[in-house]
Amino acid sequence: MPANRSPLPETGVSELPPQLLEQALGLTRRLLARLEQGELEGTDELEAARSRLLRQAFAADPPIDPARQIELLEAIQALDRKITGLAGQARAELVRQLRDLNRGRKAGRAYRDQP
Repeated sequence: MPANRSPLPETGVSELPPQLLEQALGLTRRLLARLEQGELEGTDELEAARSRLLRQAFAADPPIDPARQIELLEAIQALDRKITGLAGQARAELVRQLRDLNRGRKAGRAYRDQP
């Protein structure tokens, strides 16, 4: 494999840093879309794949055009801010649902334990 390419272990494909960052941006968009639709399933896999791509993009040689790198990273960061907000909302909703579930369990126990 040429020294200027970085392998993607899951596919065996080699990509240059600009393509890696563009793929990471694409995964970030997919992650945001899932969260906007309230779909949490599969988001951890998307995040793991995205993190791998970002690590590979920064480890690969040669570095990409700095202006293009900044453009792609700023786009990823803007989407990350939205993702963080949506993830916080989803977490708060899960906490609320767990609280309601526990409340229901306690009520059921109290009812069963009555003489």
